[in-house]
Amino acid sequence: MLGVAGCEFPVSSSKYHVVETETPAGTEGERSPELDADVQRLVDTFAGGDTRCARSFANACAVALAECGAHAECIEYAECMRERANPTSETTCSDDHQTSLDDSWHFELLRHCWATRYAECKLGNDFSCTGEYGPASGERTNVEIRQQLLVRGAENTQAKFSVAFCQEWTDCTEPALETTSDATTGLYDATLAVGGKNFGVGNDWNGYRLIRGMDIPDSIVAANVPIWGRRLEITRLLDDTQVSLLAAFFGIDATRSVFVQIVDCQSDPAAGITFDVPTSPTATVGYVDEAGNQVSGPTVASGAAGITDYDPEQPQTIRALRGGEVIATWNGDVSAGTPRYLRLHPVGKQ
Repeated sequence: MLGVAGCEFPVSSSKYHVVETETPAGTEGERSPELDADVQRLVDTFAGGDTRCARSFANACAVALAECGAHAECIEYAECMRERANPTSETTCSDDHQTSLDDSWHFELLRHCWATRYAECKLGNDFSCTGEYGPASGERTNVEIRQQLLVRGAENTQAKFSVAFCQEWTDCTEPALETTSDATTGLYDATLAVGGKNFGVGNDWNGYRLIRGMDIPDSIVAANVPIWGRRLEITRLLDDTQVSLLAAFFGIDATRSVFVQIVDCQSDPAAGITFDVPTSPTATVGYVDEAGNQVSGPTVASGAAGITDYDPEQPQTIRALRGGEVIATWNGDVSAGTPRYLRLHPVGKQ
């Protein structure tokens, strides 16, 4: 059985479990500290009328709130993203509001800080978009990607990564695009061609990203939904030592396993999810709880799991279930030799 060390999952994120000081008696109903009107607008967009959540969010994410709040385009984009709440929102909201990539990135940094507020805010439970959304509207000739690549536990260490965009079901001998990340920030921007005009509504790109760099094994990042007009991500990868420790601690081959994270319609890590692999009777699914103990059953709040013991020579199907309902599915290649990080979004219209 494979677990994910600690409470942090490599794909898409920060530490989700945050211990804070207790709220002094008699202050439970107070409003957030006095905020700039634009920042307050953002706090309300995320936290609504939940004062305890709003206070925690405003205090913990002050820098990210100020960065987004300084740009009207980021505020409008945030309101659109929170209202539409489905995997196409990055594209449709940026299309409708002509949001720059930088303003989208300010929102992404804010969303990642928001995702640390599990103790105070209701996150990871919005699945209203499941089966209800279709491809992003609007014809396009390319898609924009911004990704920040970090090594888990060494986020402030300078590291340069090469990134190859690989068509699905290929071995990536002929990548669609190759680029490198900035050695200081781990950031890269890429633009992928997806077809010509009148190619059809919802033009997209399907595939995976092969990441190479010093001190990490070659790693694959993938998702169960295509890249439409825009995708922004923060990805924390395991280094060679961490992969080896996982293998030794759990008695598995981490290069023959998949790290999975399920997110809800708001792209927040989801709780109360179980995973299965209907294509493999031998596959096992493991989780690690907040105390670092190996468990089975519904996931912890981070929505993270590890899957191993499947046949890497055969295509596999991974499903995420909530209350017995399939909310996300992935079908693909899980061949051995490369750690894989898979992000699962709620399924759209079939």
